[in-house]
Amino acid sequence: MSDLAAAAAAMGGPEELVLRSAKARAQAAGVPVEDILAAWAAGGSAPSGSAAAAPQVEAAAQAEIAAASETPAPAVESAQPAQAPADAPATTAAASTQSAQVPPNPGGVVVVDRRAGAAPVLTGRVDRPELYVVGIVLLFLLGVLVAVVLPAQDAQSVAADQLPGTTPVLTDLAERGRQVYVQEGCFYCHTQMVRSAVTDVGLGTVTEPGTSAALAGDTFGHQRIGPDLTHVGSREPTSDPAYLRSFLVDPSSVNPDTQQPAVAYLSDEDLDALVQYLVESQ
Repeated sequence: MSDLAAAAAAMGGPEELVLRSAKARAQAAGVPVEDILAAWAAGGSAPSGSAAAAPQVEAAAQAEIAAASETPAPAVESAQPAQAPADAPATTAAASTQSAQVPPNPGGVVVVDRRAGAAPVLTGRVDRPELYVVGIVLLFLLGVLVAVVLPAQDAQSVAADQLPGTTPVLTDLAERGRQVYVQEGCFYCHTQMVRSAVTDVGLGTVTEPGTSAALAGDTFGHQRIGPDLTHVGSREPTSDPAYLRSFLVDPSSVNPDTQQPAVAYLSDEDLDALVQYLVESQ
């Protein structure tokens, strides 16, 4: 193998490029091209001769060969040592100071400083035990309000309904008619309780507290299928006892569209008492 082929194999480049580089090196060093190729083929450095630019020429040649062969060029020591800039210490110190600073962490999450030279900094969320205590106290007060205060107010409202107030004064016959009214279950379809609501406007005076004590709460009614009978005795034509009696005995003869069931099976005494109770319901 010739020195050119061996040098090309050692340099890792084409023979034409190696030969051109060897000629440039020989010219710069003032030595024969054969000495340069022999030195490169042996894996050493080419003779330097007396030229000061020889190292730079050789480095350029090797870089050109490496670029042509797409392989990293071997490192060549420069004749002049590299000098750091004058402001290098200051720059390094500034970088160290900057990397030591940790960015603010208002959310209490883990922060990792990934800047050069900075160690990871971990911060945790700050616990606030006083907030837990306040929350527990508020939940306790809410429980007391729901379990104690509100039921007590409802009980007071019920008790107020039982206080003496404006109560109907019934005759003995009307009181017996009230018992017939309850026994016949009239309160399942009729109410005797005027509410302070828009739907009850025009039915008469609102039922006052104390009425439940007088009527024992058994004539207030469950649902209003028929008309409210609180003030039925003050309205026409139900204020007429004869009309009420004929209607109760045969409702369809008076009003063909009514759903009122007939109570003709009642005795004359019970029927008279029921009519009297309705007439006194004013």
